[in-house]
This record gives sequence, structure tokens and C-alpha cells, in this order.
Amino acid sequence: MNYFEQLIDKKIFSFNDLFNMVGNVTSTKELISKYLRKGYISRVKKNLYVANNLETKQPIASKFMIASRIADDSVVSGLSALEYYGYYNQVRNDVFVMSETRFRNFEFNGINYKRSNLKLKSGIDKINKFLTITDLERSLIDVIKDLNKFVDLEEINNILELIPGLNEEKIKKYLDQYNIQYLYQKTGYLLENYKEELNLSKEFFDYLK
Repeated sequence: MNYFEQLIDKKIFSFNDLFNMVGNVTSTKELISKYLRKGYISRVKKNLYVANNLETKQPIASKFMIASRIADDSVVSGLSALEYYGYYNQVRNDVFVMSETRFRNFEFNGINYKRSNLKLKSGIDKINKFLTITDLERSLIDVIKDLNKFVDLEEINNILELIPGLNEEKIKKYLDQYNIQYLYQKTGYLLENYKEELNLSKEFFDYLK
């Protein structure tokens, strides 16, 4: 159990992470097999593992933490980021992840991890060593861009009703970086009804037009 305490601290780890502790390939493979058999850890996907709570046998890492470790450049994004921030409260079994590194969508512990290509590298926050996520404004723009793909108009309005305020400059920055004409129009249309609640200025909407 001496290595398990270190794995608890890591929460999520790869074969190489454990190998760096053990120092021997054969011993590392044996330890992984032993921990899997005893329920100390679970295999998330090939070469990715999560430490379990010994009482419940459930992962100690949240689905957002797991998503952040799927690849070195994984980012929790879009609707999942809004869920993490507390602005989307529908029950879903999906976590949306952006990355340049390709990986196949997969299911673990009842959650579907779904990848899309990371097109913009701005608006990404590293909350702590366990979580990398798009900021509020970037997350909202990404959801608006894919409106009706993951959420409908009623759901996006429910999200906007919960958000206390937005940073105009960040929204303009991400829209300019995407540089998609219809996205300016959709964003302006959706935010117009919440301009007072979100503290958005006339100049902001003039810019979108």
C-alpha cells in the first residue's frame, strides 16, 4: 500500500507515472494488476488509471479531472465547462473535451468522454494541477457556435439567466479569433435579451453588428 498513498495524491495517473515511482517495468505491471484486482484503482482507458475510494470503490477524481488528463493538452470545454461553473444543471452523461491530441471517444463509469478539435488556444484556465478548462466567456461562445447540436434555444436561455455577468472584451476577442460572421449574429441575438443582467453595453452590441 506504500505506493497507493502517492496515487491517491495524484488521483489520475499513467503507467509511466507509476513506473517513475517503482523504477521497474515488471514490478509496475504487477502492481497495476494487483491494484486493479483489489479495487484500489480503475482503468479509465488504455494507459490511464484513477485511484479509488477504498470504502466505495469509486474514483476519487471527478469527471472533469479525468477529462483534463485524457491527453496532455485536454481541456474541459463548452457545455461541460458551463456545468462545472454551475450554469448548466441538466443531468447529462457526457463530458466534452477539446484537444489537439487525437483520441477516440470512450465511456468510463457511466460517463461518455467526447472529443472535439482544439481550434483556439486562448480562453483556457488551469484551475489547479487537476483541472484545465475553458473560461466562462469562451465556454459560452463555443456552446452558441454549436447551438442545437448539444443544447436548444430554451436551454441556452436557461444558462444565460443564471450567469451574473460577462466580460465584453473576452467575448469580442474569441469571436474575432473564430472570425465566423454568423457567430457574431447569433451571439448578439441571444445576449440582447439579457444585456442588463449581464452588464453588456450598447457599444458591445454595436460591435457585434
